[in-house]
Amino acid sequence: MKALFTALCISIAFVSFSQDEDKMVEAMMEAPEIKIKSTSVKIQKESHPALTVHVNGDASDLEKGWKKYLSNQCDCDLKKEKGFLQSLGVSVPSVSIETLSLFTRVENDDTGAQIDVAIDFGGRFMSDGDTPTEATKMRGLMTSYLKEFYGEQYEDVIRDQQKAHDKLAKEHGKLIKAGEKLQKLIGNENNDISKAESGTIKAEKDIADLQAKLIELAAEIEQSKAEIERLEKEVKKNEAVGVAKKEEVDAQKAIVDDLQKQANSIKSK
Repeated sequence: MKALFTALCISIAFVSFSQDEDKMVEAMMEAPEIKIKSTSVKIQKESHPALTVHVNGDASDLEKGWKKYLSNQCDCDLKKEKGFLQSLGVSVPSVSIETLSLFTRVENDDTGAQIDVAIDFGGRFMSDGDTPTEATKMRGLMTSYLKEFYGEQYEDVIRDQQKAHDKLAKEHGKLIKAGEKLQKLIGNENNDISKAESGTIKAEKDIADLQAKLIELAAEIEQSKAEIERLEKEVKKNEAVGVAKKEEVDAQKAIVDDLQKQANSIKSK
């Protein structure tokens, strides 16, 4: 029963161990598709062209990462006003050689977060129709950032999965060792039972031998008693030889007493 329980525990641990590895691989292989669409946003109550992308992540993390990423692309000091991160009159060489104003809005939605990016070239906003080159480069900049964001995000997921994997692997190892220890204990118990059974068999044989010896001694005692009775009768018949016979009788009695002592000694065992 103990062995069955141990085997069951080890099987459960092994299945969980395998499932944990599957989850880690799945997390590594799942890469959300980045789709940047042409949309529009309202800035100061006016609608302007923008680029919008849905992200599997939290808005606060995205916003923090976006600010840090842009700081490496330009000398941008993004300040939040009226729901937008704004940086006015800056240069972003990877997008355009012109001075521009950058507007970014990051909001949570039902399944993650959404980023809206609009660029103002002095009254002319970036769009696929009016500024296709700049729009393409901005898409590339946003895609590059999101790849970096997803990479960091999934590194965290994989790190957590690895920790869970290592912990489960450790528990799995402990269960294996516990099972092996239990099997060893069961083996020792079986050996003890075999030894006890062997000892019982030997004791039963010794008892049987003693009982046979008692029967043999009892027969000898009866035989000696019969001889004593015969000799006593002869003594009575022949007083002349009575003394010699009496000595023989005494010798036989001594033999009987000795046999009786042996029998009593065997019984006391």
